[in-house]
Amino acid sequence: SFSAAISYLYTKNLFLLNITTEEILLMSHSLTYQLDFLEFYLQNPFQTPVLWQITWNQHNVTVYKSTLLKNRITEKNSSIWEISREEGCLNLQELLTIIQKIQKIALPANFYCEKAGRDGHFYRLTLGDSFTNITYKWYEVFVPDEWEILNEYANNLQKLLKNWVGNVKKMTTINYTEEETDKGFSIFIENNTI
Repeated sequence: SFSAAISYLYTKNLFLLNITTEEILLMSHSLTYQLDFLEFYLQNPFQTPVLWQITWNQHNVTVYKSTLLKNRITEKNSSIWEISREEGCLNLQELLTIIQKIQKIALPANFYCEKAGRDGHFYRLTLGDSFTNITYKWYEVFVPDEWEILNEYANNLQKLLKNWVGNVKKMTTINYTEEETDKGFSIFIENNTI
């Protein structure tokens, strides 16, 4: 069992840190980023949040899928997140076809839009290597017209990953606790792989 504890101190005047589902999934499996990589986070109001982490070289593609199973509140300011992790392979050529299209994206920094809201997916897409990478974050129903191409690439990735099945499955629990101290708040994070 791997266990690590991290403590952050915050002043008393600040609110308790709210950790996001995306951050919890990233804690459950950290990439070393020695190879080219793609991270694709997908959250839908009616589905379980999923983080896909994909690394590749000239011959192989390795895929890690982390899925949030549940979050249990155990006591005041403490919760336990249960995450499943799968690992497997993917067709290199199919992946590179999508990645080459993503690499050609040239988006303006205009993030304002006037569309009406409705339920949709929240995405984060990071692509690069250990030295250079770029991240796009967006909510599919609130993007300017120039950013619509991101939704198309997100759909392409979902289609590619839809029937993917990992051959190794691990369970991870992350214990997250916030405690008030005389200097502020301490946040303790313990990551256990079963």
